[in-house]
Amino acid sequence: MFQSLDPVHVLNALQNGFDGVMAAVCPPEDCKLEEGKETAERNVAVLKNVLKNMGLLQRFELFYVHRDV
Repeated sequence: MFQSLDPVHVLNALQNGFDGVMAAVCPPEDCKLEEGKETAERNVAVLKNVLKNMGLLQRFELFYVHRDV
């Protein structure tokens, strides 16, 4: 999961005219930072709830990207 996506940036983008926001993140099983993963999961849950309440959830998409090593 990600640790550097700030939900405030997503909300600001949508409120300032962006059609949508796409986040490409590593899947939870590939995350190297346990604390970052937990924080990110909480942030995404809160963000999605806020976006749903604002009627903007359909304008946010989260994609998991596996890295090949």
